[in-house]
Amino acid sequence: MSRIKVKGPVMRAKTEREIKLAIARIRHGRQKRIAKERKFSIAAVAEEAGVSNATLHNRYPALVEHIRQLQQEDGQAKTDRQRSELADLKRQNKELQSALAERTAELKKIAIINLRLSLELKDLRSTRTATVTSISKSKKG
Repeated sequence: MSRIKVKGPVMRAKTEREIKLAIARIRHGRQKRIAKERKFSIAAVAEEAGVSNATLHNRYPALVEHIRQLQQEDGQAKTDRQRSELADLKRQNKELQSALAERTAELKKIAIINLRLSLELKDLRSTRTATVTSISKSKKG
């Protein structure tokens, strides 16, 4: 009879250890029984540990609470990470918009210079044609 009493606590300790290992495996992306894409949850831990959700909830409420805390921390960390990424993207966007405005201004200046040079070239060509024409007429006459 003492064997049965010893077996219960030993079995409980092994199950608790397996649940803790399942938590660690899932958190580190090294699942054995569940898909790697599956999000961290109580059900995922139960399946990875090879126990039912009910067993986890009824016999290991402290571990269930620990899982919930980890989920909350993960959610907060994800939110913080996303906020940081968003701030970086906003900064990059501002820099790019500034660079675009500078390039647009430069392009306008170049377009004005190009227009002036085109008009000057047109004037030079017309002056050259008139000069050449008048010299040609003088030689013939």
